[in-house]
Amino acid sequence: MSTEVIHQVEEALDEDEKKMLLFLCRDVAADVAPLNVRDLLDILSERGMLSAMGLAELLYRVRRFDLLKRIFKMDRKAVEAHLLRHPRLISDYRVLMTEIGGNLEKSDLSSLFFLMRDYTGREKGAKDKVSFLFLGSCSQEPIRRWGVISRV
Repeated sequence: MSTEVIHQVEEALDEDEKKMLLFLCRDVAADVAPLNVRDLLDILSERGMLSAMGLAELLYRVRRFDLLKRIFKMDRKAVEAHLLRHPRLISDYRVLMTEIGGNLEKSDLSSLFFLMRDYTGREKGAKDKVSFLFLGSCSQEPIRRWGVISRV
């Protein structure tokens, strides 16, 4: 993937989309802790893990269909069709967590924080700083035990 395209994508994403992208790729780049999206995409590109369709999948997962259209001349249906027939870059677990997180209301997040407090710590004010993506990444073990997902 060219550095120009990586730069173009990184510049177009807002902070929440960048956080989501870093979360989505945590399994893909498990041996490094990239500081930002540009570093992450550069690392994946250098390793040969970031094809045009891989980047298209990432844009699809963060719901940036405008960038899919502008950069790759693809619509969301084309990406969906490709994902059905080919291996995906992002794990099903990460996709599930972002989809659930996108549908949670603030009160739902507060309830989930209460349930996960043994795994996230009990520091005062932590509830205000926590996001669903943080809860999803802090411990996969409680999720397995509760039977939400059988395979991660």
